[in-house]
Amino acid sequence: QNIIIGTNFGVGVLSSFTPKLQGKSTQSNLPAQNNLNNGELKNYTPVFEIYNSKTGYPVKDVNAGQNAMYKDSKGIIWIATGADKTGLVRFDPSAINKNQNPPTVIIQNIKINEENISFYNLTNETDSAVKSQQEIMTYGKLLSNEVRDSITKKFSDIQFDGITKFYPLPEHLVLPYRHNHITFEFTAIEPARPYLVKYQYTLEGLDKEWSPVTNKTNAEFGNLWEGTYTFKLKAQSPFGVWSEPITYTFRVLPPWYRTIWMYAVYIILLIGIIILIVWWNGRRLRARAKELETEIKKATHTIAEKQKEIIDSITYAKRIQKAMLPHRKDIWAAFPNSFVLFKPKDIVSGDFYFFHRNNDSVFIAAADCTGHGVPGALMSMIGSDKLEDAVCQSTHTSEILNQLNKGIKTTLRQSASDESTRDGMDIALCSINLEHLIVKYSGANRPLWIIRKGQTILEEIKPTKKAIGGLTDDSQQFETHEIKLHQGDTFYLSTDGFADTFSGKNGKKLMTKRFKEILLSIQDKTTKEQEKHLDNFIENWKAGTEQVDDILVIGVRL
Repeated sequence: QNIIIGTNFGVGVLSSFTPKLQGKSTQSNLPAQNNLNNGELKNYTPVFEIYNSKTGYPVKDVNAGQNAMYKDSKGIIWIATGADKTGLVRFDPSAINKNQNPPTVIIQNIKINEENISFYNLTNETDSAVKSQQEIMTYGKLLSNEVRDSITKKFSDIQFDGITKFYPLPEHLVLPYRHNHITFEFTAIEPARPYLVKYQYTLEGLDKEWSPVTNKTNAEFGNLWEGTYTFKLKAQSPFGVWSEPITYTFRVLPPWYRTIWMYAVYIILLIGIIILIVWWNGRRLRARAKELETEIKKATHTIAEKQKEIIDSITYAKRIQKAMLPHRKDIWAAFPNSFVLFKPKDIVSGDFYFFHRNNDSVFIAAADCTGHGVPGALMSMIGSDKLEDAVCQSTHTSEILNQLNKGIKTTLRQSASDESTRDGMDIALCSINLEHLIVKYSGANRPLWIIRKGQTILEEIKPTKKAIGGLTDDSQQFETHEIKLHQGDTFYLSTDGFADTFSGKNGKKLMTKRFKEILLSIQDKTTKEQEKHLDNFIENWKAGTEQVDDILVIGVRL
């Protein structure tokens, strides 16, 4: 079932074909003689056995001239070569002994810094005959006392527990950092054809993979970092059988300047230097502190006065802002069952609420201006004033927001240029017909929430996704939504401050989803109780942390 070919490199035996996609293919090996055509055989790789002088057989060129090959009745193959020295080759395939046993691999010698060492000379071994024998095996001669003492002194700091028998290798070898260059010399026991043995090795702790297959019988590793290493070695027989790896473990010590003791010294020196610097700076600073003490007292007094003036000014601004806000009694007169939870982040607020009543409708709004504190308060006063003007000009919520957008942009001289301000506001505006309980709503980035009497779901009327002022065009239109409500229904207007409040316990935001769940959970309470519940909840949620934004929530139950 084999195909035997005579070549100018010896005898080649085509024994089989293997699939090219091994491990991924369901195809099995094919015999050399098969019925596949060339196109089908492209998916296979031929397997050859080569018999020539390089593979250990006395066969050279069998393809010089005669081109004749004959197999007799006993299976012997006769090849006419046409060569001058070998006219006829007799090839008996049955006589080939394919040893399937792996070779025995052995580490013969270890060199340090590329030098042979008789390790017995580094021990307290008293048997001079043993030492002399090992010297001759290592160096090929007996050393003079002077040379022996020089080598012993040079490698005296190498540590090991003992020496193996036959091949004298140090056990549990520990190398100082200056001797961090090691060479392994090895061989394999293969009596028939040792020159065909191949090797692979790796040094765990340094290499990530095995070395390429090689016929070299030594492995060299230099400039090793401190640590523990394991040298692994395996050999392949001429017939491709691999041995189990053998191992040799050794350790390289760190240099003196990277030892634990030296790190301790470094830390002590560093601490000492820091203490010296701190002491020196402290002495200099104490002298300077005395000079600055008087100046600081003067500056502190001045700052305190300025701070008081600033706080007094902002506090007075709060009175002005509060005076511009609607009176709660006017809101309660129109909506007896209502609340306004207003919690500025600072003394003054960038949020504001709005209320206006005419003959037919009541207007109520919650607005969130850009920023908070003094800048936000200025925007809120401008916004409140412009909203009042817009409500006096129109009763349609969409037109009111359109007029408010134009008014803000005109007042702040906003244009498309980069130098123009981008300040503006988000707002939810409702117009309520109290006789027919019809709500008209328009919003700029702030929604309207409705919870109907006896229901357990919250309806959300989404706003127009544009702000008032800033980059919004003068022609921007804001959608109007008309909703029919009934007695007992509740609607809510709010800015984003409540939902954006951070927890003092886990640092997370409350989020809008949680805010809606809270509103649903308090529907069995009166509006006054709802206001108190929301106020207590947000204070407990903050748990003493600083409020990050103004908070405004308006609730109205019809």
